[in-house]
Amino acid sequence: MRFRQGLPDWLPATLEQAWTKGQDELAQLLPNTPHRIATKSSHYVEIETPQLVTDAIRQVVEAARAEKPPQRPDAKPKAG
Repeated sequence: MRFRQGLPDWLPATLEQAWTKGQDELAQLLPNTPHRIATKSSHYVEIETPQLVTDAIRQVVEAARAEKPPQRPDAKPKAG
């Protein structure tokens, strides 16, 4: 992130932490919703890391065709 000069040194890290927490909470609103973080791109994920976007779309399409929700990458299989 780019911030204007004169802002407190603690502000960028605090804003990043709050944004990440909000994104995590948003992803939790729907069960089995994958939450991906594109660490190798900026705002234009579809341009900078197109394979990541393509893979995510494929996962949604395959889940819809199989009539089951996509699984979160960090989800543990249900025992049973």
